[in-house]
Amino acid sequence: MKKLYSATLIPGLVHFSLLIIRISTGLLILPHGLIKLMHFHTISWQFADPLNIGPEISLLLVIIAEVICPVFLIIGLFTRLAVLPLLIEMLVILIKIYHYSPILNRELDWHYLTAFLVILCCGPGKFSADGWLSR
Repeated sequence: MKKLYSATLIPGLVHFSLLIIRISTGLLILPHGLIKLMHFHTISWQFADPLNIGPEISLLLVIIAEVICPVFLIIGLFTRLAVLPLLIEMLVILIKIYHYSPILNRELDWHYLTAFLVILCCGPGKFSADGWLSR
């Protein structure tokens, strides 16, 4: 019972928690990218262009961030590098695209941003390809 109120970290649970957040966040964002990939030609002309690089290139960058990076995130390979495009994407969405929307309408984006920040700061944990390679 005393451990429930303790601020002491339990290493095995920390690594297991990082595994859970990595896999769940990767699996949750992956379908967003797959839908965009499957409908590339129908949505590319109307896709948001917040960085003024063209809607097709913007969509391509988002697809890379939402399809390739989550795969690396799930397996825990190059984790901190893989989370950077996702983190940047969420920042662009929150700052440039939906900056006038009420915060309650952007809850999912804030949750993704928070999870990506945790992964960036804490790393993948030992239950990952990065953890296995660093042994």
